[in-house]
Amino acid sequence: MEDAGKTGNVEEIKENTGELLTLYRQYTEKLNKLSEGESDRNREKCDEATIKEAYEALKESAPDMDYDSFEMVLLNIREYDCGEEHNDRFERLYRKMKDLDWDAIVEILNEV
Repeated sequence: MEDAGKTGNVEEIKENTGELLTLYRQYTEKLNKLSEGESDRNREKCDEATIKEAYEALKESAPDMDYDSFEMVLLNIREYDCGEEHNDRFERLYRKMKDLDWDAIVEILNEV
């Protein structure tokens, strides 16, 4: 891919970008899973009021597709251990935010 970029081979870049991004995402998911177990043990427990506030803020930001506010809430709540169910949901929301998949975000938030 690097050589294709240097030589201006746009066709090769178009052909291989999807595969490269898929491999990249797979690696990041695997690496995140490795670090999750360790970080969960070191995080402070989160109370229900904080979890509720986080979901309310996310529900307010999602319809406006307010990426910055949405990201700020998720980054803050990820510092806490909110229990497996909520931690998993916040991770799914974070991944969908990175993909800019606002429809999926709304669906996930409707689970709450």
